Amino acid sequence: MKIEYEKLAGRFYAGLYLIDNRKNIFYWNRAAEKISGFSRIDVLGSSCMDNIILHTDQEGQSLIHGIYPLVETMRDGQTRNAQVYLRHKRGHHIPVWVHTVQLRAVKGNVIGGAELLLEPDAKEAIKDNLQELKKISLIDELTQLANQRYVNMELERRFAEKARHDISFGLLLIDIDDFEKINHIYDRLTGNRVFRTLTRTIHYTARPYDLYGRWAGRQIMGIIRNINRTELKSVGERVRLLVQNSVTLTDNNYPISVTVSIGAVLAKNADDSASLVQRAGLMLQNSKDKGGNISSVD
Repeated sequence: MKIEYEKLAGRFYAGLYLIDNRKNIFYWNRAAEKISGFSRIDVLGSSCMDNIILHTDQEGQSLIHGIYPLVETMRDGQTRNAQVYLRHKRGHHIPVWVHTVQLRAVKGNVIGGAELLLEPDAKEAIKDNLQELKKISLIDELTQLANQRYVNMELERRFAEKARHDISFGLLLIDIDDFEKINHIYDRLTGNRVFRTLTRTIHYTARPYDLYGRWAGRQIMGIIRNINRTELKSVGERVRLLVQNSVTLTDNNYPISVTVSIGAVLAKNADDSASLVQRAGLMLQNSKDKGGNISSVD
């Protein structure tokens, strides 16, 4: 049974943070803020290997250059439970119990790790938290791209990075033109096959530090990092042309081609996630109003 991510995190007694395969933190819940003193703005986008959330063992030795529980769990899949000391934002160290698990995609590949932070007097509460943690899914089953809640967390991370380091980023909101005709002429299974072809094409256009995920319905959201308006327009055009020239074969080897409309926007200082997505939606609608198979850039 899948549950909404924010509702899940809200039920945690423990602090919770998630890292990706690059060991960068992309989620930090309120309990983690309370325990550590560090806000989400302080940590999102930073590496778990940075001193910002320094772990030490009970002898006072740093775990960053030794056996860091979460990184080891990502490597071997073994859940770890240990008492360590966490450096508080104010500079002092506090004792915490840490519990680590891998995050896996639907097909089983490791996509990151999760660590629960629990104050010693609440240790027993961790049992229920671990069961809930196993229900976390960040990957869309049909496309194997990031799902909407993962995209939302990535958006938050990119805004934190922009505020801290002034690193630009943009959005591509991508929608298939006249997709309902595919389902009407063929069937839903064929429609799913066409959608998977499109998402694979888009996935292989991505640079290592960009992220594409399923947004709403058949829409795909691309978060394009460290880019200017001209480059963002080029990325959108590349995606559009590659999709246009891709083909899905039916069971009878009949080729099906589709096109996409794209709305592209560069994040501004005044934006938040809601306003940025809204602007991308307006640009997408502009592309559709012009007949589709167009990338419109704000």
